[in-house]
Amino acid sequence: NTLKAVGDVLQFLDRRQEALNNYEQALTLYRDVGARLGEANVLQEFGKLQDSPQESLKLLQQAHALYTAIEDRYSQCRNLVRFIAKAQLELEQTDEALSSLHCAADLAKNTEFEFFREDALQEISAIQSNSSPSVGTTLIGQSRHRFGFWLLAGLALALLLWWLL
Repeated sequence: NTLKAVGDVLQFLDRRQEALNNYEQALTLYRDVGARLGEANVLQEFGKLQDSPQESLKLLQQAHALYTAIEDRYSQCRNLVRFIAKAQLELEQTDEALSSLHCAADLAKNTEFEFFREDALQEISAIQSNSSPSVGTTLIGQSRHRFGFWLLAGLALALLLWWLL
């Protein structure tokens, strides 16, 4: 978890190669101990860092398959709304992106993750009205504060674990 958290911080600092190195080490450890959530989270990060939309989508879908297998509804919604649909739109797969967003909206319905439903429905509306250059643009402002919080929480955890070791 510490390697993953440090990778997140390095990614935030735009130190891409160092982030990828930390993620690779974390992925190996997660797979060795059978931690499928950790594995999925790292695959998602790998997907986000790819230059190729095809490779990005492939990794994001691998992460999604793991999230589905372990029934992690929060991560399924996040991955579909924030990353998979965006990659699909970059590949001009509009129908697939809409399907991903509808799936996320359905998963989030009547749960504590209702905000993902709202985000997905907003993106669907933007795509259907052709007013959105790419999915995620309306989410950036809404999710930036959430990302900052979790980034700082991850960094604090990583530092705490480093200090304890």
